[in-house]
Amino acid sequence: LFLSAKVEVSSRVGEAVLRQLGFNNIESHHYLLSTPTKNGVSNPGRTFGYKKIEKDGKKYHVICAVFKGTTTVRDYITDRKAKYDGFYDAGKNCVNSLKKYMEGIRGAVKDNTILFITGHSLGAATANVVGRLSREYVNDKNIFVYTYASPHYETEGEWKDGKTYSNFHCFINVDDGITTVPATKAPRYFAKIGEEHLFNYNELE
Repeated sequence: LFLSAKVEVSSRVGEAVLRQLGFNNIESHHYLLSTPTKNGVSNPGRTFGYKKIEKDGKKYHVICAVFKGTTTVRDYITDRKAKYDGFYDAGKNCVNSLKKYMEGIRGAVKDNTILFITGHSLGAATANVVGRLSREYVNDKNIFVYTYASPHYETEGEWKDGKTYSNFHCFINVDDGITTVPATKAPRYFAKIGEEHLFNYNELE
């Protein structure tokens, strides 16, 4: 949640938080002004970081990917486009960017890589699509997705069975209308996967 909030401020603030968490090789892309690749339609801001850990006697390459929510006109167009593509284009663009980043990490392969993915709103929907598409490059048991206020997004085939995505967690304020769009109607059945954690913000102390 802290990471997701900080990339909304700027890429530099998000990068600073990742450094505090021990990540290095940090890259940011597609923010409005602060990165070489500028924000565009279906190209929300994203920040990647990397570090090594040891777990159960085995070394792992941990990659953190944080996706920014709606803050620009191009982001709003991406949101409007979602009623047709369910954020799939944004997710596909971002997973290609993530794959390129992973290819630059020596020794990182499917079996020894852990992905931690997070985002808020537009960034949340994008993060979930990226999480699913990343299963081609990382073992699904090593992909962890934590999102906040996610709209519905594109679904297909096995994805409709949320039980196969036990490491996907979406935190939702039940009074937030953004989490109910785009509509889940034929011919495009947009939905969410994984486990939803519902709360009422106005009732929290």
